[in-house]
Amino acid sequence: SGDVALEVMGPQGTRSLTLDEVRGLQSTEGYGGMKSSTGRITPPTLVRGVSIQDLFADVGGAPADMAVNIVAKDGYEMTISVAQLESGDFLTYDMVTGDERTVDEPLQAIVAYEIDGQPIDPDGHGPLRLAIVSSERNQVTDGHWWVKWVTRLQVKSVEEEWTLLLTGALTEEMDRGTFETGAA
Repeated sequence: SGDVALEVMGPQGTRSLTLDEVRGLQSTEGYGGMKSSTGRITPPTLVRGVSIQDLFADVGGAPADMAVNIVAKDGYEMTISVAQLESGDFLTYDMVTGDERTVDEPLQAIVAYEIDGQPIDPDGHGPLRLAIVSSERNQVTDGHWWVKWVTRLQVKSVEEEWTLLLTGALTEEMDRGTFETGAA
């Protein structure tokens, strides 16, 4: 339809895109899967979409000292630093065991519109969602990165990073992004 599916707000303005316009941009594809906070693993599948850097190209780019705020239609928000987007530094897990593992190939954050050759169901998780992909079908990333129903990307100042140390029956460190995801 002609309705706005995605707003991209950069340092030099805002671009409103229909779903057809998003699909008409240069596509990026790769394999991505996720590990939920409960440990459930969704194996890697072929995902197609547009890289976040490409989406910001017409609105002044995303400066390296900034962050990108991803907003979903239900109000959920996730922030990723541009430095992390450029480095592709996301925690990865073995797709069978769920154990942390390192992958050699770079990871890329995209706004996906297609999974396994099919459009993302707008009543399920789409029509647009964030996805973390690589060229190999050998990893999954944290499920909190896989924001569903993405409607807006906005450049903003980087927030100071911090870690919360939780001590009790278990001792666990929680970074700012994980904490904000849980709070949202």
